[in-house]
Amino acid sequence: MVRPFRFVASLPLIRLTGRSASNVVELLGHLRGATDAMLSYQTYEYHREYPWLGARYPSRIAYWVSEVLRERALGERLAMIDLRTTAGFADLREQFVSMIDAYLNGKPTVRDAPPGLELSFCEAAGSLVPTGRTASTPDEFLSGLEVSTADEVFHHLIEARWPVHTVEHDPIWWLEQGGHAAMAERLRLLQPFVFTLEELRVRAIGVFERDALVARIARRVSAYPVQTPVKGVLERFAFFHEAREVVHDLFRTRRQDDRPAR
Repeated sequence: MVRPFRFVASLPLIRLTGRSASNVVELLGHLRGATDAMLSYQTYEYHREYPWLGARYPSRIAYWVSEVLRERALGERLAMIDLRTTAGFADLREQFVSMIDAYLNGKPTVRDAPPGLELSFCEAAGSLVPTGRTASTPDEFLSGLEVSTADEVFHHLIEARWPVHTVEHDPIWWLEQGGHAAMAERLRLLQPFVFTLEELRVRAIGVFERDALVARIARRVSAYPVQTPVKGVLERFAFFHEAREVVHDLFRTRRQDDRPAR
């Protein structure tokens, strides 16, 4: 039996290191020796702070190179790094280093950032705080998700999945272990780095609501065998009215899922 899912919140804590980069050369030097916490600050913690920029710039580094240094060509390459497919922080570090190293081998003119706009190499050191809420079924998880804060959404739908997988806090793993593979797959298909945390929460809620609506339709339809006479069906107008309302809710949820990313 799968143990209950426990909701926790990841509270942000940023440590100053005194390190900063003024240009691409200094950026490369700092990245070579960057700790995992520094890389987390430049990527995942950046998305918590500025989620509306994630669709174009998945990292603080890509944004800084493109918008502050105006190194557009390099910035576009760095923006292509998919945070969902990196195999840990070592792999993430290697991707940044190799791209910048290849760029500098072309001997471009190195630009310095304007005073005060250097890229800081802080460390993200968040702490996990239990909320006291648990879920034993998808319906209970939906109830918990409906009242979840942004810090809970960030941890369960982002931080627990990348770059180091924490299974006990990953709702997708929990659903799979509980025999809800189809629901888990729909939750996995959500792309968290192109939405704000609130938009991500709403879309995750839609995954669970849709299954509940479909199950409700199935239960109602199964109550009427195929052999039911037409007259008998017509007499059950209340059923058709309810089915129409359920289908309406289903498509309303679907339209919410299809809203374009910000």
